[in-house]
Amino acid sequence: MHLVRPLPMDAAALPAGVGVRPLEPADLDAVARLYLASYPAGVAVASLAEAGAEMEAVFAGDFGAPIAAATLVALSAGEVVGCIQTVLDPPWDAPEGPFVIELFVHPDHRRRGIGEGLLAAAASALWQAGHVSVGLNVEPVEAMAAFRIYQRLGFRALG
Repeated sequence: MHLVRPLPMDAAALPAGVGVRPLEPADLDAVARLYLASYPAGVAVASLAEAGAEMEAVFAGDFGAPIAAATLVALSAGEVVGCIQTVLDPPWDAPEGPFVIELFVHPDHRRRGIGEGLLAAAASALWQAGHVSVGLNVEPVEAMAAFRIYQRLGFRALG
């Protein structure tokens, strides 16, 4: 289900000791490991090699033009614990404007506000760049907790 939210979005406090910065090419291996760990086995990818290829494809623009200022990692004690990937013009049917193609947090770091903090930081960067909304996709049946968070943050079903 496609969800859209108008910008701006209220800031969200990150937990103590967690910082956010733009994703860099040097982060790809850590982000691939995080991606693999963040989903149940076989849901997103089945191996570290597949995760690495997926992250390289994101950087290469295979899923839309990456928006560097809104493609971020969250770090705790120097370790990548969360990531949001935002693009323009994804290759599938999606709302116009910036679109979050991935938002994932390591299972050991969930329910601390990291995902919400990443989303708020990306939304702030998008607003500063002149965008008026942000979209994403979520399957309420498979990701009910994420769906409820998005609803609480003001995302609404498209159409």
